[in-house]
Amino acid sequence: MTGGASGIKAALPFLATLLATALALFAPIGERREATRYPSAIARVVAVDDSRLATHGLMKYGEQVLEVEIVSGERKGSHFKAANTVRAQMELDKFFSIGDTITVALPDGAEEGSMLTARDHWRLGWIAAGFGMFAIMLVAFGGLVGANALASFAFSCAVIWRFVVPLSLAGMNASLVAFAATSILAAAIMFLVGGPTRKALAAFGGSMLGVAAGLALAHFFGGALKINGATLPFVQTLVYSGFADLDLADVFIAATVLAGSGAMMDLAMDIAAGVREVSIHNTALGFRALFASGIRIGRATVGTMTTTLLLAYSGGYLTLLMVFYAQGTPPLDFASSPIVAAEIAKTLVGSLSIVLVAPFTALVAAVLFRRKNAAAGGGMRFPTAVFFAIAACVCAKADCLDELLPRPRLVVRGANAKANMPEHDPVSSYRLVVSGGKPEFEGDEEGRRYAKATFAQLKKLAGKDQIPDCTIVDWPEFRYRGIMLDCGRNYQSVASIKDVISMLAAYKYNVFHWHLTDNYGWRLESKKHPELQKPEAFTRNAGKFYTQAEFKEVLAFARSRGVTVIPELDMPGHTLAFRKATGISDLADERAKKLLGELIDELCTLASASEMPIIHLGTDEARERGENVPQSHLDHWAAKVTGNGRRLMGWSPGLKLPGQTIKHLWMGANDPRGDRTPYIDSQNSFYINHVDPEELLSVAAYQQPCRWGGKDEKLGAIIGVWHDDAIADTEDVARMNAVYPAIALLSDSFWRGREKDEPSLYARLPSPEDPRFALAADLERRLIAQRDKVLKGMRHPFPYVAQTHMRWRMTEGGGNAVAKDISQATVYPRHFWFGDSAYVKGKDGEVTLETWIESPRDISCGAWIGMTGFSRSDGRKRDAPTPKIGEWNKHGATIELNGKAIRPPAWAHPGQTGNPKETPLVDEDYWYREPTRIRLAKGVNHVKMTLPKHGGWKWIGTFVPVLGTSDHPCEVPDLRFFSSSP
Repeated sequence: MTGGASGIKAALPFLATLLATALALFAPIGERREATRYPSAIARVVAVDDSRLATHGLMKYGEQVLEVEIVSGERKGSHFKAANTVRAQMELDKFFSIGDTITVALPDGAEEGSMLTARDHWRLGWIAAGFGMFAIMLVAFGGLVGANALASFAFSCAVIWRFVVPLSLAGMNASLVAFAATSILAAAIMFLVGGPTRKALAAFGGSMLGVAAGLALAHFFGGALKINGATLPFVQTLVYSGFADLDLADVFIAATVLAGSGAMMDLAMDIAAGVREVSIHNTALGFRALFASGIRIGRATVGTMTTTLLLAYSGGYLTLLMVFYAQGTPPLDFASSPIVAAEIAKTLVGSLSIVLVAPFTALVAAVLFRRKNAAAGGGMRFPTAVFFAIAACVCAKADCLDELLPRPRLVVRGANAKANMPEHDPVSSYRLVVSGGKPEFEGDEEGRRYAKATFAQLKKLAGKDQIPDCTIVDWPEFRYRGIMLDCGRNYQSVASIKDVISMLAAYKYNVFHWHLTDNYGWRLESKKHPELQKPEAFTRNAGKFYTQAEFKEVLAFARSRGVTVIPELDMPGHTLAFRKATGISDLADERAKKLLGELIDELCTLASASEMPIIHLGTDEARERGENVPQSHLDHWAAKVTGNGRRLMGWSPGLKLPGQTIKHLWMGANDPRGDRTPYIDSQNSFYINHVDPEELLSVAAYQQPCRWGGKDEKLGAIIGVWHDDAIADTEDVARMNAVYPAIALLSDSFWRGREKDEPSLYARLPSPEDPRFALAADLERRLIAQRDKVLKGMRHPFPYVAQTHMRWRMTEGGGNAVAKDISQATVYPRHFWFGDSAYVKGKDGEVTLETWIESPRDISCGAWIGMTGFSRSDGRKRDAPTPKIGEWNKHGATIELNGKAIRPPAWAHPGQTGNPKETPLVDEDYWYREPTRIRLAKGVNHVKMTLPKHGGWKWIGTFVPVLGTSDHPCEVPDLRFFSSSP
């Protein structure tokens, strides 16, 4: 009986620690945002196709296509294809081989054989096996002590994950949070391993005095060595994930304290245990003798412990040391680099703290053991349960109802709010009523889908349990709202296309215009005319096309999200690939008429008229030799479309198609009111391949979709993404044309329309004093909320940062002021949209742009800097040559920060002339190269851009400080901008 009671008593610390671990894991720290992910499955690779991988130097990019067999879950045994995108990033890219076990994203309802996304190698099995082996060996060797050590390990993980991480992210002082966490862990570990004894108390006291000293030392060396915290792993990822306001220097201090605390606890326990043993064997020893014994014990271990820290830190940066050695960099030179200096600071803080832990622990142990000492255990008892309280951080939240995109037409706040559905046009309208966080959706099928999209935004903007009671009534101004991707020129993966469609659905678009054919390739499989898919028929991305199964897969994916696919078979222009494949050099040939008619018929067999109601036949730019066809050919092709029960669509300007064709307006289209034909608008800046990402705001605010005709003619608008030049990676189309910010921003004007068209503002914002400025400022505020909350953690590029708070002054070469308080990041003295409204009337000359930036502290950050705006459609032809090494642009533009020139990048393709369309863009524009590193001093900083101009397409200057990467940037907080020295 006594033995049983004793066993239970001995196990109490272990059980108490497990309870504390459970409490830590489920403590209400606050909601953690979860990334939106497809359900995962484990799969085995059975085949690998590396033909889509390309090599650039030592790096690979492109795509592996895998065949995988699902080995877990309900779909076990099913076979799929899986895409693995390789981006020439060695630290992130992974390569799969036959036999590998991997994880894949497996959407519900995915059809066998469809394309999935490969995530990574499956590692959890081996990780679990390793931990299991460790646990068995530890318990077998240490018995109850080993079990207690495992419990303390679990408790440490729980405290760091559920205490240190969320409270630091919530804005609390990270170093103090780390100190508090270390105190809790030290108490739990010491009393769990050492029991409720004086020995444990001595070890706890000594280690905490050492940690406190380490905290002070970390603050001192962090400041003395100018450590800003940016050298920590994944700092950029953390910053662009919406935490730009974190004090990274304080996070570095917290990391340093945590990293060294374990060694301090080890040393403290060694010294405390040694002093206890000495006191047991000689109970007559007083304070001085015991203190001296503790010091001698400490001397024997301090040397090895400090060396252990050095090896641990240097081992983590072995490859960096190898780089310095290989390059012949002297140690005195590389010791001052930020990364090495940060590791030196960690090593110094840890080593000094350990040296101090020895006398601290000896002192505390000597005090505790200086008098009566029981041989068995010390006699002092302490509670074995560890209780702690976690401070909750309550943050004021922005009004989520004012952050929705597109903006709803009517929002009534409060419980039992009333608002009626529109009577004039109930199609696609909806009413969303939220009460107690629960939604009710009203409307037709499409309207209810839009209501659900609005509620999905609210959940992310407000937090799941904090959605305000409200009623929202909304409806679209236009019937069709969409985007066009040109996959004829550049093949883009099915996975990328699906992601764009998902984004469309989230922002209430309902059209995906799929440009499938062009001079470079006929990218829709034809089983009737397979010669179209012969590799020799392609002049880019040879052999890359969409199988009919993939085409149907995309249609079904889009349809399930309320998005209609409009396929385009472009004819008779843009048909070089067709002519190469068929050997028909002149499309006036009757064979061409017949064959293209058959291809239209085949397309119509892939989906019903209800699933695919519109077919686009292009008809624009029939300029090449062999593309001039008689009207009878056009009539025949049009009859094929309408005879299959589909509506016909064609470009305007373009060849005349018969019947009630939907005109698709593009560059240079004339006012279509003359014939009252229904039309869709893709004019001017809606071609975002000509647009700078920061220019998107003015396009969204001031270009009016469908500015002519009555309601029956104005069908809607489609964003055009014509990336004519070759790409190196399927993601480059979205990256270089800012596709995702464009979808979010233009959703507002495509949904609501605009009261007035403002061509003079297509590429510039009005003055902040102008009443029209409020629209742009409101749109930008909503967009930033979407970026940081709704789209937080998205893997696709989102190159946009706030700019309406910026202020520039423009002067001409003679010093005459042209404009002040220009409120944008990219300033165009002249743009091909402007006409007579340009800041500078002539096409040549020189202007100076100046801004003054007030910073509350010294800040190292990035900057988007650009002085040439290359379009992704023959942009290098229009603005050739590209800048040479040492130049910002071909005109001799310069930029200075506080009187010191900022050097341009080492361009990948300097001095290119002509029209190198087969050489992919790499770094020519600011938003798809990494930001230029700058340092803003505390106080006022002066930025000056000098922009000469001699001909060319755009006259442009961009400067905006950013944090993060160009793919995922965010604003540098707390900066104030002035157009004159404050």
